[in-house]
Amino acid sequence: MVQKVNNKEKKTELAKNKRDDDDDKDQPVYPKAFDIFSWLNLFKSFLGNVREESEKVTWPTRKETSALVMAVLVLTLFFSLYLGMVDLVLSKLVGFLVK
Repeated sequence: MVQKVNNKEKKTELAKNKRDDDDDKDQPVYPKAFDIFSWLNLFKSFLGNVREESEKVTWPTRKETSALVMAVLVLTLFFSLYLGMVDLVLSKLVGFLVK
């Protein structure tokens, strides 16, 4: 008896199997707890990846950094004065209502 298999079903099954195999490749293989040299190699690999990724970062220029620092300082000063005034007004209001 010959079984007919639809090509679309066959391709879907092959793609599913390929995805399952790919999922296994993405998972890191951790060494056993007592194998210190494997842990050191894993840590060395991690540091290499960190260095590689940090080289991709676009760092701000000195001018951009100065502008952002000034913006933070100005906003901090503004909000601290604003909240100080609100606190003063509310404390006077509560003091007036309590008397």
